[in-house]
Amino acid sequence: MLNKATIRLTIEQGPMKGKVFDFEEHDTFVFGRMPDCHCHLPDDPCVSRHHFLIEVNPPDCCLSDLGSLNGTHINGKKHGGRKPDEMPQEAARRAQVVNLKDGDIIRTGDTVFRVSVFVPCAKCGKALDAQDRAEAGPGAPKCRACRKTPKDKQSELLAGILAGARKADKQKAGIPGYRIEKKLGEGGMGQVYLAHSEKLNRQVALKTMLPGRSAIDEAAVKRFLREVATCAALKHPNIVAFLDQGYSNGVFYFAMEYCKDGSVHDLLTRSKGPLPLAISVGIISQVLDGLGYAHEKGIVHRDLKPSNILLVRMGSNLTALIADFGLAKNFQRAGLSGMTMSGACSGTLPFMPPEQVVNFRDVNPVADIFSAGATLYVMLTGQCVYDFKEGEDQVRALLEKRIVPIRKRRVKLPEKLMDVVDRATQAEPEKRFQSVKEMKAAVKKAM
Repeated sequence: MLNKATIRLTIEQGPMKGKVFDFEEHDTFVFGRMPDCHCHLPDDPCVSRHHFLIEVNPPDCCLSDLGSLNGTHINGKKHGGRKPDEMPQEAARRAQVVNLKDGDIIRTGDTVFRVSVFVPCAKCGKALDAQDRAEAGPGAPKCRACRKTPKDKQSELLAGILAGARKADKQKAGIPGYRIEKKLGEGGMGQVYLAHSEKLNRQVALKTMLPGRSAIDEAAVKRFLREVATCAALKHPNIVAFLDQGYSNGVFYFAMEYCKDGSVHDLLTRSKGPLPLAISVGIISQVLDGLGYAHEKGIVHRDLKPSNILLVRMGSNLTALIADFGLAKNFQRAGLSGMTMSGACSGTLPFMPPEQVVNFRDVNPVADIFSAGATLYVMLTGQCVYDFKEGEDQVRALLEKRIVPIRKRRVKLPEKLMDVVDRATQAEPEKRFQSVKEMKAAVKKAM
């Protein structure tokens, strides 16, 4: 029996009739002919290599057609599909993300899926109907009958806290004990401010993260804060230190040491092109030191990219520190972020290994090695490791593993260093360096 919010995809017609896919947490589902798809039908001529992607974040889910030849039919209406002589990336760009609901029918070729959305009452366990879900409000949802019974104090407290997720103002939400001085940056999940901590009596970088969903549950909040607490325990010269964390007015907040010289992303923006070889290698060597320490503790970053590598300059010395260990990806894994693969994550995708699209929840250290290689790649070339077509859905490029060898960027670099970058950014995980220590030794030898 299902006991938590679940998205169920049931194949009702086709070669895999009767197969069921259940999703209780934020995840992805790719359908197509290729073996890396979660459901692949190599012999159906109407199915494209990577046909569509469904992102699930129970009780929500949405579908993106990936530039398929024949399109994806939802309740009899065609979505996506290529026109004569149209390239797949052009069709993918035209396709709209479709929000799926309970009872929807998806048809592709000979295969028909039914979408079922199950949300249990937090008190009696009875499945909530559409009216229940619409009226339940924030926090743990209850059916109409149970909502009429008196609430216990703990439930009232939780509902009050979680209600803030709907009311909090993204720009002006105040965090007790912090005086906001200025905004440093903004992303798809929240903002970063320069703030003064009254408790610590120092300047900090205050990151706020607003849940991307109107209804979040206590288990998700606890799971996220527990995971972040593990990451906050990391202490290394090349990892940004966590100083404080909490949840206030519907907003998660994290105080971290302030790195006044910005990020590698800022450095690349100012340079308007590649960074000098010595600076690039110096930065990635320090990043690998920080990653190696975290991997030894059993922690994978999952979101390494230039904007998450902060810099501190003292004289001629430039120190690189990895930021956001565990924040973005644990926020997603806990189901707090709303949709991400089908939404605003374009800053992450250019540094994400292909397997992370189909293995959304569980990645290992070699995923960080790809991201480190992709970051070194952009520092050395000023260009992304993937072949992204203008305006296309970037997920398609990842699924097709359209990685451009660094030599094709026509840059003058040491041959052995280009070998290092190419090996680190291999599409197949087993072909990459298998440890950060191995990659760093190769970087050092290449210079």
